[in-house]
Amino acid sequence: MPIIGHRAHLRSITVGRDYGTTLEVLQGLDVNDWIVLNPADSIDDGQEVRVKEVATNRAPSQPAPQPNPAPGAKKQ
Repeated sequence: MPIIGHRAHLRSITVGRDYGTTLEVLQGLDVNDWIVLNPADSIDDGQEVRVKEVATNRAPSQPAPQPNPAPGAKKQ
């Protein structure tokens, strides 16, 4: 559900891979679109929404960083 001028607009998307907590969107969104995360079932097309930016750490296709070993830990 992209946001245009602080109003939510329903739009069909094509989902690629499902990563569990994130999805790959293949079609239906522009790179500059703002989206509604976890919208309520009662949200309507054109409904006014409050915009809040959420920081993202990395793209889902990138591998998770490996944790640093504890000092003195041995490789197995």
